[in-house]
Order: sequence, then structure tokens, then C-alpha cells
Amino acid sequence: MARTHRSTKTRKGRRARPRPALPARLRKFLKPGKQTAVTKTVRGYARRFPGASMEAVRAVLADLVRFKRKKFDLQGLSGIYAKRNAATIIRDRFVVVSKSRQGNFTAVEGCVDYNVALCVVLRAKKIPAKFTREGIHSTTLFFLDGKWFEADPLTELTRRVARSRGAAALHIDPKKIPPLITPVSEARFREIEEKKQSDAFAEGLDAWDIGITSLSKFGKYNPPKG
Repeated sequence: MARTHRSTKTRKGRRARPRPALPARLRKFLKPGKQTAVTKTVRGYARRFPGASMEAVRAVLADLVRFKRKKFDLQGLSGIYAKRNAATIIRDRFVVVSKSRQGNFTAVEGCVDYNVALCVVLRAKKIPAKFTREGIHSTTLFFLDGKWFEADPLTELTRRVARSRGAAALHIDPKKIPPLITPVSEARFREIEEKKQSDAFAEGLDAWDIGITSLSKFGKYNPPKG
């Protein structure tokens, strides 16, 4: 029987350009991590946002920030913070946050859960993605159309809160709220490299990959080996 091949033509009949092969340094961030396996649940969720375009990435982010923000006290946080894998976060459709600032503990705002989920969905769509930690805040770096971008789901939440409650009442300057997605400039790359040297920045496949595995590891993380 003759071997068949999938057509590479677009709907308009034009032949689509093949995507160039990624170098090894980028292919690393397509691999699953212990917390970010591409399971049936993940693949099903990713299919809701067709394509591997910036439009698709924005659609994923728009849905993630709709996840319920489930509040826990410190005792509750210790049993769930950084304990769930990406598939469970997506299935549960909630991110873990702290009820309020408690003692000397800095509030948990859900950035770990948002970005673990974002990383796995992007990789399911064949978009290289890094989970990052800078100080006590997490974001995602992803590579698309030959460029690196940084996504921060919490900026969209800040924008929504400012709109609903009034920026003036919250002492928020809307002009100073950063975009949801920003291109990574050369200056930002240099800043990241400098912070890596002082252990103020780490990147990996997911939170577990850089050592954030419990509430006690909230501000203690290490660059992954290799």
C-alpha cells in the first residue's frame, strides 16, 4: 500500500512554510517536567485554543485568569501550595491564594499555579516555555515566531481589579500596570543573567524543577541542575 502524507496546504490552497527545527537549547523547554506532564487532561484543554500563535496564547491566558482564586489560611496553604501538578490545576480550575497577609508571611497570589498551567499548555502546543521565579514572583518565558516573550497572568488580574473597584481607590496607576505579554528585550535578558548570578532568578520546566515543592520553599529555590 502506498504511503500517504498529510497535506501541507492551507485552507486557501497555499503551501504552508515548514516550521524550522528548534535548537537544543529551546527543545529542552518542550520536554515535560515532573509537575508538567502533557496528559490527556492537558491535551484536551490545549485543543480548546487552536494553533500556536500569539492569539492562541492570549486566549489561554484569558481563560486561566478566570480560574477561581481559592483562599486558604496558613494551615490550609501548607497542605496544598505547590503540591498539585499542572493537570490537576487545570482539572480543578482554581489557583491557591492566601486569605490575607498573615504575620510576616507574604501573601500567596496564585502565580505559581497560573504559570505551571500556562507552561504545560504552551508545550502541548509545541511552544517552548520556561517557568521562572524572580524573588517571590513567578512568570513564564515563551519562544514564539523567533522571539522570547514574558507572560505575567497577575498583571491582567490587577487590571481587572483596578477596573472593577476603581484604580484611584486602590492607589493604582493604570499606566504603570505592565502588559500581560511583553517581548524580552536585550536589557531584560541582561537583568535576568545578572540576577541568576545572585540567585535572585531561576528558570526551569516548572516549580518543582527549581525546588518550589511546598510552602516552606516559597522563597527558597535553586536553578535546576544541567
